[in-house]
Amino acid sequence: MISYKERLPKITTLIFDVDGVLTNGMVSVMPDGQLIRQLSSKDGYALQYAVKKGYQVAIITGGKSVAMSDALQRLGVRHIFLESKNKVDVFNTFVAKHKLSPEEILYMGDDIPDYEVLKLVGVASCPADACEEVRGVVQKNAVPVAGAKIKREYTWAWDSKKVQEETVSDTVGNFSFPMASKSSVLSGIMPHEPVISQLITISYDGKDYIAWDFRKHNYDDRGELRGKPIDIACELTRKLASSYINDDIYGICQLR
Repeated sequence: MISYKERLPKITTLIFDVDGVLTNGMVSVMPDGQLIRQLSSKDGYALQYAVKKGYQVAIITGGKSVAMSDALQRLGVRHIFLESKNKVDVFNTFVAKHKLSPEEILYMGDDIPDYEVLKLVGVASCPADACEEVRGVVQKNAVPVAGAKIKREYTWAWDSKKVQEETVSDTVGNFSFPMASKSSVLSGIMPHEPVISQLITISYDGKDYIAWDFRKHNYDDRGELRGKPIDIACELTRKLASSYINDDIYGICQLR
């Protein structure tokens, strides 16, 4: 399996969203209706340092703050795309213009509009508070597997109905499922995430694999993995085993 650390040396271009990535995600509304965002000074230093080190830095944001754009330009950022209603189109145009390959690009985003772009780059990254989901890669003998069928089933504690979702691994073996959550008010309990079991299976080349079979016995955020995100590598030649983190987790996949 290729880790992100092995991919980093190929990175020449850094692309960022703004709200929730370079800011804390909060917007202050002034009396005149102007929207004010705060850019972290640490992020500002990192951006100008990246530019000085020769990285190409770009911003793709749905926002339209001219003040934010001016601040980023003062840090040396030359490629700023405001009011990006379709980030994939903006991304593809930028990549084509500068003749970039996906392996050269690191993208950081934190929300649904960033999701499709995150699937197109060499290194996809999110801030620590990004929406929880299941992310993974399918490999066979350390080679990415494209076109594998991945199915997830999950059952709510208070509802016997089983929910099923399906996806297919992309050209570099990556796949993902959105956060599985559902609000319910039980006696004396606030709205929570009542998933008690989830099963992820992989079908490829006529064979079925138990990828990630796990159960949750609490209502904590990311309670399955003691706060860790569910980001897994699924090697089809690996034997079934329990997770070293939690005996309730079983399958061929391991945490990345």
